Amino acid sequence: MVSVNSASRARTAIIVIVVSALVSTGGVFATRFVRSPAQLAADTAEPAPAQLTAPVESRRLAVTEVVRGKVYPGVEYRITPAASSPRITGLYVSAMGVAPGDRIKDGAFVAAVSGRPIFVLRGPVPAYRNLTVGDSGDDVRQLQQAMAELGYRRGSDKRGAFGLGTAKAVASFYRDRGYEPMTTTASPAPTGNAAANGAAGGSQQVQVPSGELVFLPALPATVIDVTGAVGRSVSGPLIKLSTGTMVATGQLSPDKRDLVRKKMAARITDDRSGTTITGTVTSIGAPTSEPLGSTVVSIGGAEPGAADQGAEPSPDGGATPYVPVTVESSKPIPPSMIGADVRIAIDTQVSASKATVVPISAVTTSADGTTQVTIVGAAGKTTPVTVTTGLSAEGMVEIQVLAGDLNPGDRVLVGHQ
Repeated sequence: MVSVNSASRARTAIIVIVVSALVSTGGVFATRFVRSPAQLAADTAEPAPAQLTAPVESRRLAVTEVVRGKVYPGVEYRITPAASSPRITGLYVSAMGVAPGDRIKDGAFVAAVSGRPIFVLRGPVPAYRNLTVGDSGDDVRQLQQAMAELGYRRGSDKRGAFGLGTAKAVASFYRDRGYEPMTTTASPAPTGNAAANGAAGGSQQVQVPSGELVFLPALPATVIDVTGAVGRSVSGPLIKLSTGTMVATGQLSPDKRDLVRKKMAARITDDRSGTTITGTVTSIGAPTSEPLGSTVVSIGGAEPGAADQGAEPSPDGGATPYVPVTVESSKPIPPSMIGADVRIAIDTQVSASKATVVPISAVTTSADGTTQVTIVGAAGKTTPVTVTTGLSAEGMVEIQVLAGDLNPGDRVLVGHQ
């Protein structure tokens, strides 16, 4: 039998062991979590700021003036078909020979309307009357010259006189392209004058309708737009053509007129497609408020406002005065950019050659007034380099080293984070 004293002593021993264990464990925890003031300051301090660097480059810098503008031809020719004879009661497209962006040459077939063709020829004056045997004038001379350039001679006809030789040339031109020429009934000629109209009685003579031959002052021409399709009725211009080089004209603020000069390099960008084409400033006009756009020449049948028109309205209405700056591209402008509102960047200043350039934020001024950049090397080591600055653009600046060593590819300090 265990005595009461023995049991009491056992309980006391157990309690002592437990307390000792708790005290030991608490010491471990206390040792782990208790920090000195110095340790607490180190643990709560902000981390050292990280160095931000950028590479040193070797390239040209350009100061750029950006303006809004529009791409268009100097002159736009709008061809509106007309009925070739009284027998035609409706105008419908029966064939199309061109599409937007096409380049067309002298003698090209561009369309057929109500079965009758439309050809393009070289000549300074649009056709303004139907021509047939017996007619004479400068327009006949223009027709004869156009036929001759394509290999169809006027025979014994005098220059400017539409005789049987000119009629034969025109007929051959049409037939070689798959069409019969139009004819008209010649009036009986007075006795002894049959050669004037080719017959003594009312025979059929070749006629050239004014709407079938389109004369343009220069070829080849570019198709700007085609507004119709086979089977559709025709009302208004069917084909829009331009000759010469497409240009982009920008609207420069008058107070910046002295910044831009001819032959400056420029870039034409269509923001819709992202297409960019390089070019050169070719002309700088006088301040104007006229809207941007082509001079429009209407050829053929009547249309609303068919007389030659001035520039088409620009998006801003042309109310604000501006200086027109024309830029010609170094390669053909794609059809998608014709008529587009574009961004024109003109390099008004360009470094003479490649230069050492760094971000503007890399340049600092020291206490003694010298200009410096700081090279950041391995393990964050920094080395100051004394420099002078030159042209700045695009967030970069030219530098020339005065003291120290700096090379393209080195990293320079631009800030901290």
